[in-house]
Amino acid sequence: MKQLWPSTPTAKLLSVERPSDEDISDDPGRLTAVNGCREIDRKFSASARIQFTAPDKSLGSANRDLGAIDSIVPYSRISARLDVNRQVKFNAQ
Repeated sequence: MKQLWPSTPTAKLLSVERPSDEDISDDPGRLTAVNGCREIDRKFSASARIQFTAPDKSLGSANRDLGAIDSIVPYSRISARLDVNRQVKFNAQ
């Protein structure tokens, strides 16, 4: 990946090189809903500690919420108890 530098020392640019070798640069302050994450396969078991890294309104979870897995129905549902003493259930995939 090429290192891209801003045109001026005070400029703040986010630059991405796509697989087609096309470079995209923009001011990160103008970007909304940018997700710099990627999916990774992980193995979990009951009692594993988890942390939410983004808020989820449907679960009522906040960014950085911590908890422990109570139960897992393979390829279906995960039930977890958050440290704030609240139960959440979500899809395992």
